[in-house]
Amino acid sequence: RVHVWIACLERSPADQTMLYGLLSADEQERATRFYFDLDRQRFIASRGLLRQILGRYLNCDPQAIAFSYAERGKPLLGGDGDSQAVQFNLSHSGAIALYAIGQDRRIGIDIEQIRPMPTADRLAQRFFSSREHAHLQTLDAPTQQRDFFRYWTCKEAYVKATGDGLALPVAQVEVLLDGDRPNSARFVSISGSVAEAKGWALHLLDPQEGYTGAIAVEGHDWDLRCWQMPATFEEWVRLG
Repeated sequence: RVHVWIACLERSPADQTMLYGLLSADEQERATRFYFDLDRQRFIASRGLLRQILGRYLNCDPQAIAFSYAERGKPLLGGDGDSQAVQFNLSHSGAIALYAIGQDRRIGIDIEQIRPMPTADRLAQRFFSSREHAHLQTLDAPTQQRDFFRYWTCKEAYVKATGDGLALPVAQVEVLLDGDRPNSARFVSISGSVAEAKGWALHLLDPQEGYTGAIAVEGHDWDLRCWQMPATFEEWVRLG
């Protein structure tokens, strides 16, 4: 199974203090670099909630979790083989964060707040395939805005799953959105390879009104479960 947790990053002052206390020294130092309080608070919440979630899966103290980083910056779990088998990824936009948890398979997730994007057509011409761009041109304005971000999150989810980052431009990840089936999408080709695309599954997410997201998972022998993260630490504790 692959699990997705949806969380609101707007937390109470008490929860902010608690979540800050879960962070490692380097994460706390990173938090101090944010100029705006809102950005700092959301960073603290996103990382602290990640630790809470992973602590449940690993059956350990969230504060004790150690992260390592791949060559291009993708976060990974350190520790023994059991913990390294757990794969995770996170993304946040605005006040909402998504966390993807899997095991023994690469996984990536991305979320975007749907918003006016005056440069959307120029970006689509640069980063989307000719078929993707042509599809956007057939849509009414609200649907075009939504599908622009759907394409973007699908591409980003794959790049985050592989950890390729800037080494694989999103223009090389081609996606087909199936407008007739809710949350249905698939990879058409990756770096020109249809075979590579067939090795990955893609699922659209609608985490909250005004947001869209996508999860990319290696292989097809899995099913998806989604949960809402409780709004307070007390509720999380009561979940057991």
